[in-house]
Amino acid sequence: MRPRRLFRLRELFIEELSNVIHNKVKDPRLGFITVTDVEISSDLEHAKVFVSVLEGGEVAKKTLEGLGNAAGFIRYELKKRIRNLRNFPTLSFYLDESLKRGSQVIETLNKLQENEES
Repeated sequence: MRPRRLFRLRELFIEELSNVIHNKVKDPRLGFITVTDVEISSDLEHAKVFVSVLEGGEVAKKTLEGLGNAAGFIRYELKKRIRNLRNFPTLSFYLDESLKRGSQVIETLNKLQENEES
């Protein structure tokens, strides 16, 4: 698949995945989830979905477990929304901790700045 089309498809997947997860999936294990990225293989067989969870630790594990259990339903809902694909990728969910690491770096920088000002 051409890179430009794959990029547009990735953007569409991020948007539609967010909608499906927030509006259609009724699993109590799922809290506040943000779909941060999707990596789709060029043959459209697999899609890695990276999600960020507001809470960490055990809550994040439960969230990934809930998403894994709902992967078939989420894929079904996406198929209804994105109709122009011959092959539809299987979904696998991964925790994206880049937002958490970014906030830790900002917090550390703020502490260093406060120490310099003191």
